[in-house]
Amino acid sequence: MGWEVLEFTFSSELSETEVSYPRGSTESVGTCVAFGRLRRDDGTEFAALALDKTAAHPVSSTWPDQPADPGAVTTPDGTRHGLVTVIQGAIQRGDSGPAIHPGVPAGRIDRGQAFDVVLHLVDASARPAIGEQFRVAVDVDYRRSVSLAHSACHLNSLALNIAVRQFWNKPVQPADSLGNPNFDQLAIESSTILPYQSIDVYRLGKSLRKKGFDSARLTTGLREARSRSRRQLESWLAAAAPIGITAGDGLLTSRREWSTELDGIAVAIPCGGTHIRSTAELTGTVVDWVVSPELDYLTVTTTVPQPTTNNLARSGVSNSSEKHQ
Repeated sequence: MGWEVLEFTFSSELSETEVSYPRGSTESVGTCVAFGRLRRDDGTEFAALALDKTAAHPVSSTWPDQPADPGAVTTPDGTRHGLVTVIQGAIQRGDSGPAIHPGVPAGRIDRGQAFDVVLHLVDASARPAIGEQFRVAVDVDYRRSVSLAHSACHLNSLALNIAVRQFWNKPVQPADSLGNPNFDQLAIESSTILPYQSIDVYRLGKSLRKKGFDSARLTTGLREARSRSRRQLESWLAAAAPIGITAGDGLLTSRREWSTELDGIAVAIPCGGTHIRSTAELTGTVVDWVVSPELDYLTVTTTVPQPTTNNLARSGVSNSSEKHQ
């Protein structure tokens, strides 16, 4: 998607956005450090706000698996602007002059002096002032639905690695935290996080076969491997392990990891998304595998049931999310 920048201004205090969504925050207060008016390819115009702090999860510019948080930003006088979307971008302060780059990470720009930022896109009528404070509040139910799906996706990727390890015909790196060949990392084509569901597509073609994976054996042994994956996942869910997120120094591009303990082993997966706090919340998760007719792609769909109040009470999880200002 392309963008035309119609207007842009920024504060001398501009820096990389501090994000609190990895800690589970669904509300924040931030100061406007940059503002732009953008026109999308289809002619729709938006106001784009960069705040110094935000709880809103943006669509990543490098691996856009988890969608943006819906919600709203509110001015001190109570004016509310719904979030059309939230995206990652970069703001550049270099010799060529200031510039805003929606959907582009700073590392892909002729840097000069560039900062990765969260851009909150609202209706074009918004006219924020630099230095003005905004309250951000995201849809708590939606956040929870994608957090459940994202944690289930990670847990199932480890079960997938176990289920297909017999189809590697030579040693391969990298290995996952459990010491298994990391099929998920080596073969992933795309990952899509939806409310209560993730869809992961894996390549089974020539490049993976060169690495030593026997795609033909997978297709003939699909039912057995799928059953093995499901049994492994069910065993882990029964253990009800805590889930954690390490958030680095709290900036947008800080390295973050999803972590838990499986069979007494600490596991971690790099991730910039949002997550739940216990594998107990994923009880009842269903996984399906489908190989494409051409035998070149495996699609794994992981579906989490919508939790009931009783399920939440048994797992010690509250319906309310942590809030940070």
